[in-house]
Amino acid sequence: MYEHDGLIYGSLINYTKLNEEGWFNEETEDPNSKEWEYFFLPQAHRLAIFEDANTSSSQIAYFFEDALNKVTDKNKGENVKVNIVATEDAIEKIFNAVQLTNLEIKVSYTNNDNNDEWEAIIDEQMKESEVSVVSTKVSGTKKKPIKLKKKTFLGGMLKLSRENGYAKATAYFDGKRDVINTKEHPLIDEVRYENEDSLLDKIKSRILSLSKRHE
Repeated sequence: MYEHDGLIYGSLINYTKLNEEGWFNEETEDPNSKEWEYFFLPQAHRLAIFEDANTSSSQIAYFFEDALNKVTDKNKGENVKVNIVATEDAIEKIFNAVQLTNLEIKVSYTNNDNNDEWEAIIDEQMKESEVSVVSTKVSGTKKKPIKLKKKTFLGGMLKLSRENGYAKATAYFDGKRDVINTKEHPLIDEVRYENEDSLLDKIKSRILSLSKRHE
């Protein structure tokens, strides 16, 4: 693990245990291993990973959530939730669905992000009530689909879920049923760089920009 101007970075190695010792040999290429490079910015509460064919955002999220909860104090009610930031396109597709028949949303309160309107109201109410997670399920039919608008409680929940939870919707587009799960649409961004230092600086800058934190 390394640090550069507040950005913590390193590599995670996932491998299959083939013997009782279970050691990973760094000097040989293990065909059963996968390596992921990560970049964590504490001030933004955001972690980024390099995307490639072996990248599994859900697997990495599970790893960090499981590992962090093993070192939290359960007696003090400490609990860590790791959420996958979804693309805005996935959220907009749900909003734009003409025939939305089922919608499941789960959100956790934020780390003081700059939320807008209903997002901020919901987030503040969760904190004041000391509620860490809110889940909701609503349903409709093809003839009477769910009316989802952005400036409503349900719309605020959906927008909040992009970075602080997840949403799963069933809708019909041109008569064809489609299921949209925001966990399956992680945000992917491109960073161009010249050397390692410029890469780290650009990753930090981009994380701050995407998380709307300009502190």
